[in-house]
Amino acid sequence: MVKISFVVPLYNIEAYAEECIISILNQTEKDIEIILVDDGSTDKTAEICDGFAKKDDRITVIHKINGGPSEARLSGFKKANGKYLLFIDGDDYIEPEMAESLYDSAEKNDADVVMCGYYTNYRGIQAKFLLPFEDGTVIKNEDITQKYIQPFIGTKKGGINLPRFLCFKLYKRELIEESYFKHEEIFYSEDVVFNLLYTDKVDTIAVVNKPFYHYRCVNNSLSNRYRKNKWFLCKNLYYFLNDYLEERQISFDNERLMATLRECIFVCIDNAVMKGKYRLFLKDIRQIRKDKIINLNGIKNASESKSVKISLALFKMRIYLPLYVIRKYRLKIASRL
Repeated sequence: MVKISFVVPLYNIEAYAEECIISILNQTEKDIEIILVDDGSTDKTAEICDGFAKKDDRITVIHKINGGPSEARLSGFKKANGKYLLFIDGDDYIEPEMAESLYDSAEKNDADVVMCGYYTNYRGIQAKFLLPFEDGTVIKNEDITQKYIQPFIGTKKGGINLPRFLCFKLYKRELIEESYFKHEEIFYSEDVVFNLLYTDKVDTIAVVNKPFYHYRCVNNSLSNRYRKNKWFLCKNLYYFLNDYLEERQISFDNERLMATLRECIFVCIDNAVMKGKYRLFLKDIRQIRKDKIINLNGIKNASESKSVKISLALFKMRIYLPLYVIRKYRLKIASRL
């Protein structure tokens, strides 16, 4: 058994695949295996993966029909042999010490999860994000609900907030079940679902508060394209969170739950803008606005952004044309950054 299995889904990212794979090969921890999952790429991504596999016997390549990142991760998980798993997105890259540092922390603390900080990289602009804990923090037992589970439910101003992604965490392979991998056509933010389901088996969480992961924001990613069923995916996440809390008798932090609903509304407003013309936007927004899940009394705007506050007010008052103009302008500016 190797110490760590890297599972890397890749789909049509020939411009970034090599940098990602090299960053894993350059890890200071050498007792690793690398499972590259080519998710039906139509560019040179598959060729790049196969080329690296010929040079290093620690690399295994899986070629499959396109099914999305979660399905690709599941395929890699089924092949993994490591004591621990690290999920790396194929258009990102990592620092050389990431695997060794997280592994050492897991072994030292008998941790089921080890978290680290990260960078975001967008059009040459890099920003560093650290976790809201001291380096070396260990979270156990009753503290897990407040300091780990609740932060996944939604953000809270002045509270502990954590990145929801799989990619900044080391997981014990033996604790993962295939059912944790939820398809992108079922849930919005399926990483939240995975993390919460996995937490059912977690006793100890460790923190290495250093930015080891480089998350690259790519404009043509799944989150930046119009999806017809986006509101359906968001509602499924909201219902899952409600059920998760109730079934496990975890006390509701309503502010966090409403923050998730607010996030879902804005995600779907912007998704409707991506549809193109105003009349098409209007059709989507009216469908969302009349949904019984919308609790406008509970949704408060914790953001300091003036445009977000105005956008939420316009949505509440059903004043849709200015809302469309503001969100369209915001997306246009974001695409130029």
